[in-house]
Amino acid sequence: LGGMASSGRVKLGKANIRMDVGAQFMVATDQRFQQLLDSPIMAGLVREWQGRFGVLGARGGEVLSRDVVLESGMMRTPSRPSNARADKEQEADEVAEKEQSQSPINYYRFLEGSREQRLYTGVGGVGMLVPALLDRFSVKTHRASVQELSFQLPHVGHCGCWTLQTSCGMIQAFDAVVLANHDPSFVAGVIEQLQASAPDPELSQPAVADVISKFADRLRDLPGTARSHYSLTLVFPRPLLELPFEAASVHGTEFSFVSRDTSKHDHTPAPCANAHECWILQTSHGFAATLDRDIAAMDGLDGPQRLAEAASRLSEAAERLLGRFFTTGTLPAALHMRARRFGRGSFGEPLRLNPPNSTHNDAVTFEPWKLAVCGDFLGQRQGLQEAALSGTMAANRVAQWAFQQS
Repeated sequence: LGGMASSGRVKLGKANIRMDVGAQFMVATDQRFQQLLDSPIMAGLVREWQGRFGVLGARGGEVLSRDVVLESGMMRTPSRPSNARADKEQEADEVAEKEQSQSPINYYRFLEGSREQRLYTGVGGVGMLVPALLDRFSVKTHRASVQELSFQLPHVGHCGCWTLQTSCGMIQAFDAVVLANHDPSFVAGVIEQLQASAPDPELSQPAVADVISKFADRLRDLPGTARSHYSLTLVFPRPLLELPFEAASVHGTEFSFVSRDTSKHDHTPAPCANAHECWILQTSHGFAATLDRDIAAMDGLDGPQRLAEAASRLSEAAERLLGRFFTTGTLPAALHMRARRFGRGSFGEPLRLNPPNSTHNDAVTFEPWKLAVCGDFLGQRQGLQEAALSGTMAANRVAQWAFQQS
């Protein structure tokens, strides 16, 4: 419903333009995620994003094809000799995984896998995929902040029960709760409250309680590593045919990824000369930090004014990056420009609960409390694939609890 899968909308005249302002695509490097994308659940909601993809450098006008990078295998974890010591092999894999996740040009695993590695998007864009899934299964959502979340211990004849109260006054009971938000400190508070107010004999054993306490401490520390992220939306009055790619990861500039968002929605072979075209540019972590620092130093600016200043700075950077492809040396004037800031775009150091090739801790669950915690920050990497797999594992365990009670 938001965060890395956010979408936006702008109305220009009679045109109602929707765009992905968060993640631009999905890629399946895990077989479980590929199976999910290919499953009947997703039928008609996901399609391959086809086009010209590459890597764009800070200087010159050359675009290195993504296929060339994939074929080189520069972002693949190297194979290990069969006689390698298990601990050395695991250590090497962890180092390789970390290097891949931190590479500025490997935006959301854009350059991982074989040459046949496909990019996916939702039929209405990545940002419309979750709403489409909810609608397909008639799932109701309620947008409000949580005022109180409490758990009643099970007693004779009754299972444990959660009570949720929201800021708009809704009070409702639930058999189980899944915490899937992007605020690890909130999760830590819930766990610590349960340990104090609803102690379970198994989870209160000293060794187990110590592990849970340390897990909560690590969750509390995560927000301190949060990295902001900016997204710039530009809508032009015509297709930018001068740009020889639909999307490119970017090396050595203020941006990490640039995308012709319209290409995910409009598959006509020859777009109309006067058709609107939307481009999305995603900042690097370094430039986002610079923007935060510089804008914070400007006194007297409110929220909208800060974003307007960010949009101006981002537009100048976009001109430096893309203007060289035009004979005039500049981009056409945009009809619409907007910057968005994601305060917790990612965490600098996720918890890495799973060693490489392990999936047990994709989600963390506490069966006595009927509580599941999911999020990409639990694992080695952060992204849509990891978030989906974490949520799927949490859902599977909650379903098992429901089956056992029936």
